[in-house]
Amino acid sequence: MGSRIKKLIQPTRRQLLGMAGVCGGLVAAKGPLNVLISSLVEEIWQAARAEGRTKPRNYLHLNLPGGPCRWFFDLPLLPYSNSGELISDPQIVTRINVEGQPEYHTAPITVKDVTLNMPTLWSSEIPTPSGAWIPMAKLLENMIMIRGVNMQADGHPPNNFKQVRPVQGMPSLTGLVADASDKPIPAVGGSRATPYSVYKSGKGIGQVVVPDFHSETNPLAKILGAFDAKGDKLPEGFVSRRQALSGALDQAMVSLGNYAKSSEPGAENLFALRSRAEKLVRQGLGDLETAYGSLLQKYKGLIEQCKTRNVVGVNDQPILGSAFPRLASRTVMAGSGRVIVNNADLRDLITGDSRIDELAEGCAVAEYLLLQGYSSTVLWGPSGVDGMDFHDLATVETDAGGNETGQTSLGIPQIVGNMVNDEHFSGNAISLVGNSFLFRAIAACLYELISVLKGAGLFSETVIQIGAEFSRIPRKDFGGSEHGWMANCTSLFSGAVNKPMVLGNIASDGSDGVFNPRKTTWGKSAPVEVDGAVQILTIGHSTSTIAQLLHVAPPLPSNGTLIFENPSTGLFPTIELAKNKVQT
Repeated sequence: MGSRIKKLIQPTRRQLLGMAGVCGGLVAAKGPLNVLISSLVEEIWQAARAEGRTKPRNYLHLNLPGGPCRWFFDLPLLPYSNSGELISDPQIVTRINVEGQPEYHTAPITVKDVTLNMPTLWSSEIPTPSGAWIPMAKLLENMIMIRGVNMQADGHPPNNFKQVRPVQGMPSLTGLVADASDKPIPAVGGSRATPYSVYKSGKGIGQVVVPDFHSETNPLAKILGAFDAKGDKLPEGFVSRRQALSGALDQAMVSLGNYAKSSEPGAENLFALRSRAEKLVRQGLGDLETAYGSLLQKYKGLIEQCKTRNVVGVNDQPILGSAFPRLASRTVMAGSGRVIVNNADLRDLITGDSRIDELAEGCAVAEYLLLQGYSSTVLWGPSGVDGMDFHDLATVETDAGGNETGQTSLGIPQIVGNMVNDEHFSGNAISLVGNSFLFRAIAACLYELISVLKGAGLFSETVIQIGAEFSRIPRKDFGGSEHGWMANCTSLFSGAVNKPMVLGNIASDGSDGVFNPRKTTWGKSAPVEVDGAVQILTIGHSTSTIAQLLHVAPPLPSNGTLIFENPSTGLFPTIELAKNKVQT
């Protein structure tokens, strides 16, 4: 069937779309009905072309613009018992121990016969919409973590772009999926998620961009507006929209059949390919406002519930600033300056008004579009933690050698501020509290989204990525972290992943002569044997791995994938599991 249909589809895409012009007299020139008919004919053409090919998986990209510290969540510094040595860094803390002191701590978690040493947060529970709480570790079941990727240069925009489009002139991962998609709206991007702007299709297929998922009352209405019956402009003489639509569709299908048969007999088979687009425009969208509102409240509710139950070792006991080794541990950016926060208990930083903009909105949009079959690719970008409560701000006093000696009050008893993902001046105490909330909320929302996709039988055909331009280099003064462009990491979730896996080597004694001279373990890339040579992983290896899961061509084919998918036996790594190595 596949080769036969490829022979039948001799006309160009432009010619096929032009056939929708037979419907031009049925509606007002600027009405959306012509757009819908064109979309239908385009889908039939794309579906016919796609027969006999491997269909790409759906691609959901949750981008964390700014690059937050990932060692709280998906950058385990010593994942396996034989991973090597870990040298602790005072800036890198994942819990408060029983003595009230901050430390980097992991716990062994076994999932599907694989034991990983995961940061403290993974021992906590996450909420579900039913009100039940489940182990966060269940999220590991279908998860691959890639660490130690060297981005080869610093910079927010270029490194953020490289996540989905590592080569300037080549199609993006989002574009490659859209090119092979048979969905009415192949790609959707939110503008907070920077990589949307480097979307590139090899076939000229467009992307729907929503200026800001968070600020839109209903981003689904923006995305699906052309399919909304309320926007049609019907001329006088038609009893109903349904009549006009039915007539337009029928004429378009007759024209398609006549055109195809004129080139090759037997083209009646094309009529069997009337699928989602025709059904979509005939039935309409229903009440988008109600649908989106319900989904949004579900995901917002999960985020709010993450505030109601403590994480053992993080916020189950008072977090006193005095427990941290320097005043700088409590630094933040407030207004235009770097200041010390003096909350009596740093757990008070997270309040009922604290939020993570675009996390719930993006998950709601992604769930709706995938379940309804409207799109193959959705990309969105949650902020850091907004609405944190800072008390008794002060500046640091230092001696001639730059050593902290005390603080001077600014006379500001309270201010509402943010902990942005770009954590230059988020001290380790602030980072512990803020990131524990951020990543727990992300885990809860992702688990729900994955559960819904599993229930619909879609998770095995979907890849979800958590990406960012880099992780972080801990500052030597404990007062924040810098751009860890040689420590990029990404996480992938898919039903195709049958057990947890951590790939990518890092330096056990990593150091940076500019920001942190300490020889500690924080995620700096170390060599691994790949592509027949011992070398540092690059973004090409990361995107080739994602492309392997997506069933699309790798953007950088000279860099091999880190995993291989065997249809019979499942996934297996093409490199060694994660190790920590001494720098040379």
